Amino acid sequence: MVARWTIDARFGYKAAALALLSEWVRDVASQAGLGSSHARLLSCQLGGSESSCEMELCFASLAELEAFFAALPTAEHAAWSARLAPVVVDASPRWTVLRTVVQQLQQPSVSVPGEEVQPAMRRSAGGLYIPSTAQEEAVEDVELDWKGDPLVRNKGDRMPRCV
Repeated sequence: MVARWTIDARFGYKAAALALLSEWVRDVASQAGLGSSHARLLSCQLGGSESSCEMELCFASLAELEAFFAALPTAEHAAWSARLAPVVVDASPRWTVLRTVVQQLQQPSVSVPGEEVQPAMRRSAGGLYIPSTAQEEAVEDVELDWKGDPLVRNKGDRMPRCV
């Protein structure tokens, strides 16, 4: 289970907001029993709001999350919140609680006579097994894009030019 707290920092205050989130994990959440290995801070890199800051907290169950919230030291949390308020865009904070889903991926199997033949599989940069095609085997050059997925360039492809 992941509890994600998202805030938008005011212009010019993103570093201060991230420092205050880190302080909360170290000084406030630790008093409620949260170890630093169960928390991580994220900030937007691409595709989202530049001012977005996120804190993810990992718990084994919803009951453990509720017990954590109940154990937070009220006075320290209130004092920390007062220091955070000037650097956060009003009405931007929101909590999202996500359930962790584990999916078992099938390993490539060997075909048995009389059974349907499965396509050849290749492992992507993200660790997924993807059916490969004859076209992929004819590819001359494979690079990884910004997400880590294969960026395929075939002979004769024209790439856009930046002026």
